[in-house]
Amino acid sequence: MVEDYETGWYISRCTFSPEKNQDVCIRYRMDAYEYDRRRHIRKYFIKNPQYQFQMFNSLSFVEDDSIGITQYGRCLLIEQD
Repeated sequence: MVEDYETGWYISRCTFSPEKNQDVCIRYRMDAYEYDRRRHIRKYFIKNPQYQFQMFNSLSFVEDDSIGITQYGRCLLIEQD
């Protein structure tokens, strides 16, 4: 389960850590292209809410694995790289 929280130019990516047996958040800085791409994706979902569930539960429409699509989950531990 992956969950992304956008805060300005930073994003925290949450993913399950088997070693810690809980979700871990990793915070990293986005470049301008990544920030703009996420903004457009979010606008698309706001305009087309009927696609949210379908798209948010499929990573296939993303060209790389660095984006992390929002799914339901919660982070218990914060780590920063």
